[in-house]
Amino acid sequence: MTSKTKDNGLTRKKAYEIIGKMEGRIRSINYNGEWPYCIERAVVFGSYANSDKPRISDIDVGLKVSDRYTEDQSYVVECAYDDLVDEFPSYEQYPFPQYALFRKTLIDIRARSNYISLHIIGEDSAIFSDKTIELCSIGKPFRLPDLK
Repeated sequence: MTSKTKDNGLTRKKAYEIIGKMEGRIRSINYNGEWPYCIERAVVFGSYANSDKPRISDIDVGLKVSDRYTEDQSYVVECAYDDLVDEFPSYEQYPFPQYALFRKTLIDIRARSNYISLHIIGEDSAIFSDKTIELCSIGKPFRLPDLK
């Protein structure tokens, strides 16, 4: 027995729209100097990039996240964390402000979409996929000039 409301996956057209909106959110984070993290690289991989099927189950996105500021500019992190806790008091539960801010950055990128699966790309990690699609329109991250 099947249901008309059963989720049969995501059409490629809808996936393309979701990726476009996500790119805009990444670009917004990269241009907003108040956030201590920025996105250096974003790629789509998995079924969206490696198959021609008309429907896919999710959109796998690899992100290379980096610190926007040097240790000398740590006051920016403190201000961003204070603002975050003012807006969302539940973030006080995190013992390290950096973790709370990192988590909020990823939540903002995902925007509660059930179709986006985020994966962090590290220096030693690889994306196990035949093909990736580089998201080139995420913008160059804003950074404060080095004061030294």
